[in-house]
Amino acid sequence: KADVIQVITEPVGGMKLAQSIVYATGDKINPSFAGIQSLCADAVSGPYVSNKVNTTLACNGSRGYAGIVDEEIIYGLARDNLKPLMEAFENI
Repeated sequence: KADVIQVITEPVGGMKLAQSIVYATGDKINPSFAGIQSLCADAVSGPYVSNKVNTTLACNGSRGYAGIVDEEIIYGLARDNLKPLMEAFENI
């Protein structure tokens, strides 16, 4: 089983994901990112440690090595976030 899932999407997909998070938890997303080590630190270890969703705008490394393009945003979801989010997607 995965501990963290990364969602790489266009901003409209990010909007829908954010709406689902608000629906499921009542909380807004409070992103924390530095623009460096974005996939590794911001979208994997951050959600793993905090057990909360985080979002990031990518970094030079993720753009070059993972092929993240300017039109994409990244969300990191801890395993415990998935079930409530899937239920929220079905209801909104």
